[in-house]
Amino acid sequence: LTLRGSYLPTPARERRGVILACHELNGDRWGILPYVKRLRTSGFDIFTFDFRNHGASDATPGYQPNPWLTDYELVDLEAALTYLARRAD
Repeated sequence: LTLRGSYLPTPARERRGVILACHELNGDRWGILPYVKRLRTSGFDIFTFDFRNHGASDATPGYQPNPWLTDYELVDLEAALTYLARRAD
């Protein structure tokens, strides 16, 4: 399963940290842009990704996303955190 994500570096001189931003049900990673604009200009990098069965990420057959957190979302979040932890920066 491949999850698609985007790393959005801050335009500020100095990075204050990295925020993992998650989209809403039936949304995608681009839907969070209005919410994180101020965070980015304040010095935070943003990483956002499409959960499985959303946006450009692969789908798991037979899985229908719902408003409640499932093991699938937890696995996807863990994969995103692992990606961030392994980045050299």
